[in-house]
Amino acid sequence: MPLRTSDNVHFYLWEGKEEHHFNLQVGKYYYVDVSKAHAVHNKADFDRLHLVVDCYMNPKLENLLKQGEE
Repeated sequence: MPLRTSDNVHFYLWEGKEEHHFNLQVGKYYYVDVSKAHAVHNKADFDRLHLVVDCYMNPKLENLLKQGEE
C-alpha cells in the first residue's frame, strides 16, 4: 500500500516476457506475487514509502481480494 508516492514512481511486473506497468496510488492496496520478476523505478525527487505485507494466499484472502475488486 503506497503511503507516499508519485506518478513518477513506476512499478513493473513480468509474466514470462510480458511486461505490466503500474503507477501505484496512495491509499489503494495491491496484491503482487513478488516471487515473480518485478522492479520499481523512482523518477521522483523524493523517496517513496510503500507498506509491504507478506502473506500466504488461501481461499479466505482470495475472497477478500475479489470483494475489493467489486
